[in-house]
Amino acid sequence: MTAARQTIVDLREVAPHARSAVALYTSCLLRRGQAMQIVDDHDPVDLQPDFQARPGAFGWRYLERGPAIWRVSVTRHESPAPNEPARDRATLQTTP
Repeated sequence: MTAARQTIVDLREVAPHARSAVALYTSCLLRRGQAMQIVDDHDPVDLQPDFQARPGAFGWRYLERGPAIWRVSVTRHESPAPNEPARDRATLQTTP
């Protein structure tokens, strides 16, 4: 059995003004059923409304709730819209 690869978006390494854009762009690269993991040094709850802007498109589930590290799994439930960015897998950091 092969373990699925998951995209990791470590926002601790991203400038604060760019964090939302990085997370949203990466979510556009996901195919239906794929998930990414957001890692941050504080609760990334401020990103949740961006993912809820398209009801039913994404799931949001906390994996770890601080205090030092916060991890959230974001799963795409529906196919990307035609105007979302192309899927350039080479730009993503994945873990086996």
